Amino acid sequence: MEQTSTHITQEDAKWLYINLRKVKFFAELNIRQIDHIINYFDKYTFNPGEFIIREGKHGKALFIVYTGKVHVFKKKFLWSHRFLAELGPSSFFGEMSLLNYSLTTASVKAVEPVSTFVLLREVFMRLLDENPELEKEVKMITQKRQIEQEK
Repeated sequence: MEQTSTHITQEDAKWLYINLRKVKFFAELNIRQIDHIINYFDKYTFNPGEFIIREGKHGKALFIVYTGKVHVFKKKFLWSHRFLAELGPSSFFGEMSLLNYSLTTASVKAVEPVSTFVLLREVFMRLLDENPELEKEVKMITQKRQIEQEK
């Protein structure tokens, strides 16, 4: 993973705000909370053929595709893979990595030059520690999602 920028521009922040609202996990947060979270994103680029996430590894971040396309796939037997989806700009993956350190259920690979905004799990956890109001909101959202998944 090659970091291309640690600075998010005003244009990037606007784009992120709009697209974070599409991530169910963040959709219920208020404007102030979203604005605060945006400050913790970095921008990364990936070359075609480069893995962004490997199935079976611990998830470490939320990724939002800014430019380019990625393929999502699962292992099928020992050497083959089953294609699941092609994701492009505004698509996101890895959001459950923010909540837990579980193993990833699919691989994600760049199929063309890709630029993503990334929120690392360790940064997100630190953000929650610093912001009790946000931590409370995230816990409520997490509990709600767990109940929905159990149904």
